Amino acid sequence: MIVKPGFSPFYQLAWVSQNLERTMEDFERAYGIPEWFVMDAEFGAVVDGKKGMMNLHAGFVFVDDVQYEVIEARPTDIAHFYNQVLPTDGSFATVFHHLCMKIPGPVDAWYAELEKLTPDKRMACYVDSVEGTRFAYTDERHLCGLHIEYFWIGPELETMLGSLTPRYFSDGRPPILPKKGA
Repeated sequence: MIVKPGFSPFYQLAWVSQNLERTMEDFERAYGIPEWFVMDAEFGAVVDGKKGMMNLHAGFVFVDDVQYEVIEARPTDIAHFYNQVLPTDGSFATVFHHLCMKIPGPVDAWYAELEKLTPDKRMACYVDSVEGTRFAYTDERHLCGLHIEYFWIGPELETMLGSLTPRYFSDGRPPILPKKGA
């Protein structure tokens, strides 16, 4: 019997923040990551059984083969999924939110992976309305302290986004940066 270890295939570490630009500045100063791919996305999602719209301002960068993501969730009726871990007293914070497992293969592989979820991995957020990608989060805070994201991306979108996302290397190789104006 083949057993797939937890958190595999591991792809991404993700944080949430009230201010994406400030977090990116902090990451540059503290971790040497000066350039990010930044995008805005609005899409339908289901959070804890409630349908609504997400409106995200997000930054992406690769360090070696791991993608880092920082999400600033703008206020909507379901944004609490990301924002519930942030301070409510007006103070600034960047808080680790989830790790992401990328599901390889056709989109059917993503649906099959979700079918295998056990009852202790409660579906917290589900998105299948974004063209070329699918993602869902389980609430596994009682097991490992995190939400876990199950992510699938089509090859065309992956190639396009990959060309826009800076990549830095821990072994000192020069970074691969998007061409300006691309």
